Amino acid sequence: MGPRITIGVPVFNGANYLERALGSIESQTFADFRVIISDNASEDATEEIARSFVARDERFEYSRNDRNIGAIPNYDKVFYASTSEFFKWAAHDDWIEPGFVQACIERLDASPVAVVAYTGARQVDENDNQIVGTIAHSNVTSPDPVERFREIVRRERLNLPIFGVVRREVLARTNLQGSYHASARVLLAELALLGTFERDPEVLFVHRNHPQGSLRSYADAREVRKWYDTSATSKGHMPRWMYLRGLLAAAGIADLSAGQRWSVRMEALRWATTKPKAMLGDLVAAVRDRMSPEG
Repeated sequence: MGPRITIGVPVFNGANYLERALGSIESQTFADFRVIISDNASEDATEEIARSFVARDERFEYSRNDRNIGAIPNYDKVFYASTSEFFKWAAHDDWIEPGFVQACIERLDASPVAVVAYTGARQVDENDNQIVGTIAHSNVTSPDPVERFREIVRRERLNLPIFGVVRREVLARTNLQGSYHASARVLLAELALLGTFERDPEVLFVHRNHPQGSLRSYADAREVRKWYDTSATSKGHMPRWMYLRGLLAAAGIADLSAGQRWSVRMEALRWATTKPKAMLGDLVAAVRDRMSPEG
């Protein structure tokens, strides 16, 4: 019988913060875990750092992609390699306090209807200086799946529960993350249809908000698209329409009544009506992009 939780660490050029992230996992009070590090063909010291953990701790595994396949396929890769009861994604630039995994698993063990558990969080900058401000969190506790879905869609916030502990069998029922902006929120909306979220109030998660984080270093839309998935077609990319499609598709993954499924889709369409200029902008940009002779 394998460990109860697998922690997947997809990483590309993460040498600046990776040791802190992996060290925080190694120091967890809940020791029954497996760590899968998937290096997306990094060009810095990522491999050296990762292999140092593998050499000293048999719970750590390392693999390196022959080429950069993009962030989302790499996130998928670590999930599909897992077989444990619980799963967690871990970003190379965040870290968790020693009791994080223990607190989350205890919450899930105590609540069979819960599908995700996470904790209080704080933000720091690139130099570990705390960023002052309240981090909004998802209050996904209603017994009504439509209400839970609505909570995720209507209240825009940091998608930090995506780095919580999830029941693997439930996560496998979703479409995982897509190769477009805010797809993590679509995944959270899908999970909300499948069960409740549990939040431990203790601050055990540290999110690093820094200039090199994820998409902040990319200004061009085509570069962003390639960051998500290097094999994806960048021309005619319409991220808000893809987000809407993801929300509409979410209605099909859960065991809902016809009325509930209709309500979920109406909620998705309601979101689109609040973004008329942005939705139109996506269409205009896509047409111009497809008409362009470049790229």
